Amino acid sequence: MGKKRRYITGLDGIRAIAVIMVLAYHLKLALFKSGFLGVTVFFVLSGYLITGILISEVEEEGTIDLKNFWLRRIRRLVPAVMSMAVVIIFVSAVVNRIIFTKGCKDFLASVLGFNNWWQIFNKVSYFEAAGVPSPFTHCWSLAIETQFYLIYPLFLLGIYKLAKSRGEGRAKRGLLFAGVTLLLALISVILMIALFNPQQDASRVYYGTDTRAFSLLFGALLAILWEYRMVPRRLSASVNMVLGSVSFAVLLVMTIAINGSSNFWYRGGQFFGTILTVLMVYAVSGRKTWLSRFLSNPVLKWIGDRSYSIYLWHYPIILLISKGIKASWWITLIEIVLSVVLAELSYRFIETPIRHGIIGEYLNILRSRPKSRQEKKRQIQVARRSLKVMAGTFVLTVSLILCMIFVPKKNA
Repeated sequence: MGKKRRYITGLDGIRAIAVIMVLAYHLKLALFKSGFLGVTVFFVLSGYLITGILISEVEEEGTIDLKNFWLRRIRRLVPAVMSMAVVIIFVSAVVNRIIFTKGCKDFLASVLGFNNWWQIFNKVSYFEAAGVPSPFTHCWSLAIETQFYLIYPLFLLGIYKLAKSRGEGRAKRGLLFAGVTLLLALISVILMIALFNPQQDASRVYYGTDTRAFSLLFGALLAILWEYRMVPRRLSASVNMVLGSVSFAVLLVMTIAINGSSNFWYRGGQFFGTILTVLMVYAVSGRKTWLSRFLSNPVLKWIGDRSYSIYLWHYPIILLISKGIKASWWITLIEIVLSVVLAELSYRFIETPIRHGIIGEYLNILRSRPKSRQEKKRQIQVARRSLKVMAGTFVLTVSLILCMIFVPKKNA
C-alpha cells in the first residue's frame, strides 16, 4: 500500500462543478446545452487520482495489491449503486411500470459494471429512447470507470515488471508508463473520430469504453507525469492562475455555448474538453490561486464529497417525476432537493461506513476472542446488529427477485 498522498481540496470543487453540469443537463436547463461534458471531467479526475495511488504503490512496494485495490473499488462503487437500483426498482414498480420494465432489464448490467456494452449490444440509443429512458441509463459511465479500474492496473503492473526485469531505473519506468498510456489514449481518440458517423446514431461512440477511455487515460498520464516529476509541480503564481482560469473558463463556455447534439463533440470536442480538464487539474494540484481557493470553498467541497451519490440518484428521480422532459421551476426544485437528500442519506449511512471498513471491522470483532466483559458485550452487540442486517438483506433480496419476476411488465 503506497503512502498517503496530499489531499487537494480543490479537486472536490472540480467534482462539484462536474456533477452540477450533468445535473443541469438532465434537468434540461437552457444554460447547460452540453452539461454531459461533466462526465468527461469525472473521467479525467478518476484517471488522475487512481493512477497516482497505483504509481505510489508500485514504486514503494514493487507490486500492486490487486485484490486489495479491487476490493476498495468495489466498496466505493457497488453498495451505493446497488442501493439506488433496488430503491428505484421498488418505487417504479408502484408509480411507473414503464420505467420499472426498463430498469429490470438493465439492473444486473448496471450493478455489475457492464451497462455501456449492454446498451451497445442491445442497440439502445442514448439520444432517441422510445418513450421514457431506463432509470439506469446514466450507469454507462460507471461501467467505463469500473472496466478501467479492472484493466489499467494490470497494464501498469505488467509494464513495471518488464522494466524491472530489464534493470530500468525509476526515470525510465516513468517514461515507459507515460509512453504506453499516451499511445492508448491517442488510439481511443482516433477510434472515437473514426467510428463516428454523422448519418447514424452516435450512441455506439458515446457509450464505448474504447472510444471514451482517452479521458481516463489522459488523467492517468497527468498523474504519471506528476509522480515522476516530468512536469514542474509548482509553476509561478501568474502562470498557474492563467492556466487554471483559462481552462476553467473555456470549459464553461463550451458547456453553455455549444449544442449537445453537435458533431463537434465526436470530432475533437471531447478530446479538447479532456485536455482542458487535465490543465485545470494540473493547475489546481500546484500552487494555490484564486481558482483553487474558489474550488476549495465549503459548499463546493460538500457537493464534491457527495458527487457520486448525487450522480447516482438525480437521473432516476428526474425520470420518475418529470419523465426527463423540461419541467416547471418548482418541479425542478423538488427534483434537486430529492436528489441531494437521497445522496446525503446514501453518503452518510452507506458509502462512508462501508468505505471506512465497517464490514471488516465487524468481522474482526466477531472472530476475536473477548478478553474482558466489555469486549464480550461489544461482540454480542455487533453479532445482533449483523444478524439484523443479514436478515434485512435477505428479505430485501427475496422481495426484489419476486418483484422483478411477478410484477407485470409494461412496454413503452
